Amino acid sequence: SLPGRLARARQLLVLLGPTVVDRLWCVIELYVWRVLGGQMEDVVVLPIGAPGDSRATASVIASVDAFHVMHCAATREEDALRIVHAVELAGVSRVNDVIRAFLPAVRAACARLESGGAQDAGSPARAMHGAGAGAAAPSSAGVGTNQCQCQARAAEEGRAGASQTAAS
Repeated sequence: SLPGRLARARQLLVLLGPTVVDRLWCVIELYVWRVLGGQMEDVVVLPIGAPGDSRATASVIASVDAFHVMHCAATREEDALRIVHAVELAGVSRVNDVIRAFLPAVRAACARLESGGAQDAGSPARAMHGAGAGAAAPSSAGVGTNQCQCQARAAEEGRAGASQTAAS
């Protein structure tokens, strides 16, 4: 289950494209990870985009800064109904606050991208370094604006496991 996998995650890798915070599944994955004890210092944000594209970078930052869950959408109506119900139970303002708390990590990652340093400090290979045996490496499959791009690395007692969460 999503909560079970995220509860075991010790680090969250967010491949941040322009639509991640517009998609209900992506938002709920970020929210669940945080409320299950995920710490902001364990978040690695990798913006998807070309270095030097300041308009795209500003758009990504603005989307997190002005985030409101009620502006999100899901591809499937039944998913939207279930997730909106969960958001109502959690509290709209609580979900908004949790997602906006990602803003410092997003700004820092976008600044690295703008300076051309994202390939070094924030590259998937570097982000995964030291994750231990069995840690999941970021997948290029599904990277794009039509899917959520979050990856949680989990470590269970005695063995490392991984969870990749993606939604359409």
